[in-house]
Amino acid sequence: MDDTGAAPALVGRVVVAARAAEGSGDRGGYEDLLRQAGGDGAGALAGGLGLLGSADAVERAVGCDLLGAASDRDEEVRAEAATALVGLAEGEADVPVLRALAAALGRTDDRRAVPVLVALAGHADAGVRERVAVALPGAATGDPDGPGVRALVTLTRDPDPEVRNWATFALGFQSEADGPAIRAALWERTGDEYPDAREEGIRGLARRRDPRAVPLLLELLADPEGAHVLTFHAAQVLAAPELLPVLEDYDPDGTGVAEALAACDPVRRERLHADAWELLCALDGLRPDFEAALSASRPEPGLALTLGSDPGSAQYDVGALLRRAGGDPARAARLVVADHPDSPGVRALIGLTRSPDPGVRDWATHQLAGEFQADTPAIRAAFWERTRDEYPDAREEGIRGLARRRDPRALPLLLELLADPARVHARVFGSAEIMALPELLPALRRYDPGIPRYAGAASAVASCDPVQRERLHADAWELLRALDGLRPDLAAALFTPRASWGPVLGLGAFDEPPGRSDPVLGPFAATYLVVELLTRAGGDLGRAAALVAAEHPPVGGTGNP
Repeated sequence: MDDTGAAPALVGRVVVAARAAEGSGDRGGYEDLLRQAGGDGAGALAGGLGLLGSADAVERAVGCDLLGAASDRDEEVRAEAATALVGLAEGEADVPVLRALAAALGRTDDRRAVPVLVALAGHADAGVRERVAVALPGAATGDPDGPGVRALVTLTRDPDPEVRNWATFALGFQSEADGPAIRAALWERTGDEYPDAREEGIRGLARRRDPRAVPLLLELLADPEGAHVLTFHAAQVLAAPELLPVLEDYDPDGTGVAEALAACDPVRRERLHADAWELLCALDGLRPDFEAALSASRPEPGLALTLGSDPGSAQYDVGALLRRAGGDPARAARLVVADHPDSPGVRALIGLTRSPDPGVRDWATHQLAGEFQADTPAIRAAFWERTRDEYPDAREEGIRGLARRRDPRALPLLLELLADPARVHARVFGSAEIMALPELLPALRRYDPGIPRYAGAASAVASCDPVQRERLHADAWELLRALDGLRPDLAAALFTPRASWGPVLGLGAFDEPPGRSDPVLGPFAATYLVVELLTRAGGDLGRAAALVAAEHPPVGGTGNP
């Protein structure tokens, strides 16, 4: 045995505890020591690596467990741990070691683990297959047709009930993947004779807002012994008014009950949406540089408030945030501001907006106004200075920059631009569109959108007209429902970024979407401005949904589950 590492004595104790657990079947002491060792990520990594080459299967299994514990506690060691575990898998045949190896791979969050886990999903030992079902969500991508998801679908039909249970939980609750094959697998489990696997199938369908889940979820909620907390979460996602009567029988102070009640009550749901919009407006007034946006995602309940569009940007559950603030949207906005101290401005570019060269001032102000989404008091001050610039192009960019940040000082200046047809072009209409103020309507209606130069007038009028704007938002939700009915695998979501007046339809959020680097529209595989999409479809919601579905052919099948 090689006790290499920061704490060789502790590694030795872990091995002794593993041998004792093998004989008694009581792993409590062993698990406690593993957690203790994992606290020293680098030391546990070194100790685990030293054990993987042992001729003793118990030591190799402990080595895998140490690498898993280290990966749990220290992200820095995960890549090296995954490399070692993948290497061990090539020649390992001992069943207990393979169980430990599969479990550890799932904790590395490393895509290289997927082929190993997929291969182990076909192992003869049910314990290995169960560890694979538990591990795959930590390694697989969200691709509905990816090998990891396909392996989980297969494991939901495993002859062993606990393998089916864990695989259905992983597929239905831990994964956001959706598609006909996934829903078919979840639906099969709703008829499973094993109660735990059946419940996971029901909850998985509910998270995808599949209407077939409503009577099944009612049955789980009506259980005299009470429902599982994950059932309340599923009810919150499904948000079906039919669930209200049975939910009202539960103590609202119970975990997840209040959230499920609020989601299933149409009146409270509308109030949440109104408060969320008030929160967004208040936050935008306090810290416009946050680039805050609201979004709703099909596999998750409620609304999310996101700051910025980069992967890993801060995100808040709007309902939870409002509860922190005692239901006061303005106070919720102040809480968010307190959570995030001032971020630095784009100082070099601001300096260039004050260059003695008018062309440089124009270019720098244009960059700040349109290309960059940053917004701070210093940036607004630079725009305001340029609104008095003697160089017309730089002045116009200053007005546009303020308008894109919905600064009320831009209103009279934008009206001035709109009063001169010779100075009106697409970017002016775009600024009016983002400001979305009824005061701009008379000036905008002077322009014929049938003339190519003035084509942007139509969408600007639609944004500034409160009636048209409300209709568009209602149509956007109907479009989302229609698209979800046609193609749930597209993982469609609606959100409204600050730099866009209207809702945006996003498809398939990924950490690193291929070809997507848009700082405004965010981390989606594809995005559509809803107003433009409805215009293409002649205002027909069903046709708009069909257009989107046709532009993104399904992988491995078509149609509804």
